[in-house]
This record gives sequence, structure tokens and C-alpha cells, in this order.
Amino acid sequence: YPNGQMRGIIYRTTDGGNNWLFQVPDTSINIGYAHIYFKDKFNGWIYDIYPRGVHTTTGGDPIWVTGITQISIQVPKEFKLYQNYPNPFNPTTIIRFQINRLSDVNISVYDIQGKLITELVKQKYNAGTYEVDFTGKGYSSGVYFYSLTIDGVLIETKKMLLIK
Repeated sequence: YPNGQMRGIIYRTTDGGNNWLFQVPDTSINIGYAHIYFKDKFNGWIYDIYPRGVHTTTGGDPIWVTGITQISIQVPKEFKLYQNYPNPFNPTTIIRFQINRLSDVNISVYDIQGKLITELVKQKYNAGTYEVDFTGKGYSSGVYFYSLTIDGVLIETKKMLLIK
């Protein structure tokens, strides 16, 4: 409730509803979402009541918040991607990572054929240790890979096993 005004949250999924990201609208531009339109069950946009145009489209604003929990603010000595736990998992697992400086962080999940199935994390984070949930709901049993990329550089890839 900035300045005593209510504001909404926009939710987005890129994998058919298995994992969700959310976005708190920028309060500096005073948008009141009045028009929401979806051309099909996967694509839509929102625009405000004034003639300022589209606020978000497929892909939306650049900052989306995932269900990430910061575990520690202590500055680690190195970048690190931990093994997910539990592993094997059904249907949810936790992926932990640490970064030693302010960085653009990307954690992507791939199937056994190397096809990108979701980006769990894609934004800038301060130094610290973090955890993010991955839900295998809607995916078939099998081997999946997840990778940590920092500032565009691949740091590490790990394997996880989904068993249903």
C-alpha cells in the first residue's frame, strides 16, 4: 500500500502453471489495471485506464520475483550450486545456490534432451546464499538438469531425478 493506495500483483507462468513468478507493479507510474485481455489461455496483456498503453505483455516487465528465500547474507568465498534436495524428488525439490557479489543470476532447468523447460531464477541478487523451489508437477518421471549462470557465464550444472 504505497501512499495508502492499493496495488495488485501480476502472476506469470512459462511452463503451463507448474512454476509461478510474480511482479509487483511499479508505483512510480501510478497504474491502475483496468483492462485485462487474454487472446488464449497462454498469452495476454494488461493495460491501465489512462491512454498510457500496455504495461505488460507476454514476458512482461523485466523484474519477476520467484519463490526464492535468502538463507544467509554472509558473503560466500565463491559461486556455488548445491545438489537439490530431496533427490530423487516427487513432486517438489529445493535448489540452493550461493553468490559472492552482486550478480545477474539465472537458474534454468532442462530435460534429458537438453531442452529448456523453465527458468527458475532470472534477476540480479546481492551476495548471499539462496534457495528456490522447483515443482515437477506436470513433468514426466526422469532425469533433469539445472544450471547456474552468473553474469552470462555458466558456473555449474547438476542432475536431479523426478520419480512419480
